[in-house]
Amino acid sequence: MKTVRGSYKKSKVDGAYAFSKWVRYRNGRWIPTRKRVFLYWFKFLVEAEKSDEYQVDWSKYKGWGGSRVILSTKFDDWWEERWEDLFSTESRDDEPRYNISTKSPKADAYKLRLMVWNLRDKPTPVIAIKTGLDWGQGFQAYGDINRITNRHKKKAKEHLSNVSTGTFP
Repeated sequence: MKTVRGSYKKSKVDGAYAFSKWVRYRNGRWIPTRKRVFLYWFKFLVEAEKSDEYQVDWSKYKGWGGSRVILSTKFDDWWEERWEDLFSTESRDDEPRYNISTKSPKADAYKLRLMVWNLRDKPTPVIAIKTGLDWGQGFQAYGDINRITNRHKKKAKEHLSNVSTGTFP
């Protein structure tokens, strides 16, 4: 069995060191991923609360402040008041009160899906241009752009459904 310095649960081992996605954020506290991922959780929660299609189960969000706070507070202000209690731990081996549901969060994908969701009533070419989906893939046929855009719409709906029940992504 390999002896690993700094071994932590859920860490990848490379040579003699274990690498973890955990981030030492502030005050000697750890958060399981970059703050940006929590920003998108917050933004999807706002969208779910504003939407008629989703019903947020606020009993899953004790300590978040409720609907009125989420809808009326900027993320950075909300984060400063709550990050330690909700998302941080003293050790990487501990489990935070609220954790993301994946080992490898993709903040850029969450950002793109949120943009697609906010443009959902626009025609596909408009969504593709405004989000850069047409550029990232090169100039593709309309069918390809439509397929890619629809995939991101579907994933955005999954995120909204998940945050409605207390998980992300």
